[in-house]
This record gives sequence, structure tokens and C-alpha cells, in this order.
Amino acid sequence: LLLFAISIQAGSERKRMDAIFVRLPDESGRVSVLDQRTCSLLLGELIREGVASAPGEQEGLPNFDGPLECGLDAFEDRVEEIRQRAEERNRAVMQTRLASLDKRHSVRLKQVKDRLASAERRGQAGSIIRLYRGQIRNMIREYEARRKELEGDMNISMDSQLVGAGIIRICGLE
Repeated sequence: LLLFAISIQAGSERKRMDAIFVRLPDESGRVSVLDQRTCSLLLGELIREGVASAPGEQEGLPNFDGPLECGLDAFEDRVEEIRQRAEERNRAVMQTRLASLDKRHSVRLKQVKDRLASAERRGQAGSIIRLYRGQIRNMIREYEARRKELEGDMNISMDSQLVGAGIIRICGLE
């Protein structure tokens, strides 16, 4: 078992634990990694039902170097998959937010511009016209700042670290 902590910063921070279960070498020396769904289910089961081994039970276990390397390679692949999914999900969310911001801004801006045009046609006081023009400038400035902030949230960053490794005997898996 290799247990990793993963932190994903994409607009907001999400933290998760991920596990890689590696089968010890079989008779041919081949090492294999369980699929992600099985690893997730086993981690949940281990957390709920796992028991510590008795003293001396770890003696005579095979060399852990091969499975460790295999697990680390599998984890690098998994982190890349997680990154790609997070980027796709974040891109979709940010595009929706940007579209919503654009629509809301254009509607509000049109309303204020219509009020300005109406005030100019009716020959209202200069202070009212200056008020509408100032409101338009402020709306544009706020819109540009918010859009820039949302575009900055399009980028994600990830951090992961190995937090535990060990050999676990799983009974009844096969």
C-alpha cells in the first residue's frame, strides 16, 4: 500500500487521499497494480475494518523495492489523470462563470446606457448625466477586474506527497 495526500488548488482548495495497492511479485516475479476503483474501495475497507498485524508477523516478507517502484510509477500516472480531470472540470466551470459574468455585465451596461441616452434626450441636469457616465466607467472597471480574477482561476496547481507505505495482507481478494 502506498498512501498519498493530494491537494488541488483550482479556484478553491480541495484535499484528498489516494491509495495505490500493489500486488507483491507472483511466481514469475511480475508486480501489478490494482485499478483505481478497487484501490479506493480497499482503502475505505481498510479504514473501516483493518486490524494491525501481530508482532513478528512481518518477518520473512519479500523485498519491497520492486513493488514500491511500480507503485510510485502508477501514482505518477494517477496524478496526471487527476490533473487532467481537474483541469477539464475547472475549465468548464470557469467558462460558465465567465459567460455568466459577460451576460450579466452586458445586460446591466445596456440598462445604464439606455438610462443615459434617455436622460440626454430629455435634457436632464448635467449632474444626472455625469452620474450615469461615472456608473458606466465603474461598471466597466469592476467587470474587467472580475474577469481578470476569474481568468486567473483557470489555472490549477497540485501538490502530492507520500504519507505512508506498508505491506498489507488482504484476505479473500481472489
